[in-house]
Amino acid sequence: MNFTQAKNFVMPFGKYKGLKLDDIAADGEGLLYIDWLSGEMHKDTGPVATALRAYLADNSIQADLRDAMDDSDIDANWGDR
Repeated sequence: MNFTQAKNFVMPFGKYKGLKLDDIAADGEGLLYIDWLSGEMHKDTGPVATALRAYLADNSIQADLRDAMDDSDIDANWGDR
């Protein structure tokens, strides 16, 4: 799966069910969710895990993820969710 396909992948379950990965990642919380879920699915080879990995492999997404991780408000509250 390439990045364009991954960013248009629609999440089939969970808090963001029905949303495209690119829409979920529009804010730091959503991007951190994508990163977390990818980690939870690290052994999975299905379409969700494949889309998450392809999305997170993009250099611009990696930069956005680093910025989200640096955001102290998100880090301080993330464990409360």
